[in-house]
Amino acid sequence: MSRAKAFDPTAKIDDAMLLFWANGFEATGVQSIVDNLGISRGSLYATFGDKDALWHRALERYCENMTAYLGAVLEDESRPGLVRVEQVLNDVIDPPVDRPCGCLLTRAITERMAEDPITAGIVQAQLMRARGYLLTALSSAQDKNEIPAHFSTDDLADFFLSVLEGLYVLDAARSATEPMRATVRVAMQSVRMAS
Repeated sequence: MSRAKAFDPTAKIDDAMLLFWANGFEATGVQSIVDNLGISRGSLYATFGDKDALWHRALERYCENMTAYLGAVLEDESRPGLVRVEQVLNDVIDPPVDRPCGCLLTRAITERMAEDPITAGIVQAQLMRARGYLLTALSSAQDKNEIPAHFSTDDLADFFLSVLEGLYVLDAARSATEPMRATVRVAMQSVRMAS
């Protein structure tokens, strides 16, 4: 009879997600993983496979969490669409204190996407989900005359996705927050002033 695992694999994926988020893929060695997750190498390989497999699962967990967050904020029909978009941008600047800087998806783009097709697939799928949620909020804003009818909400969704990812890069670089706030102000004003 096989022994039951002495740890919760789901919780360990969350721990790995935070570790990769803080340090990136390349700088996170197997020894660092086992030390931080508090498991043996044998348990790591038996439960998750190799470092790449754990990375993929951690990245997928990050995307699940991000999708839940974006859905909760950007699909909230009780608030104006542009207010929802602005909140998502400002939440990058004023994140919860218990999370690393930047964005694990941005780390995946810069570190792994070019050389790892699985990472590339996860990244592309998440970017499309994020764009879809932005499009939902922007379409709602246009329906309620927050955005002129002649504006392309598809173009605006691409624009705000680029702004969002740019803010995550600046956050990862631990940039001063005021230029980031100015970026959000200009992005929102560029839409609101045309209304």
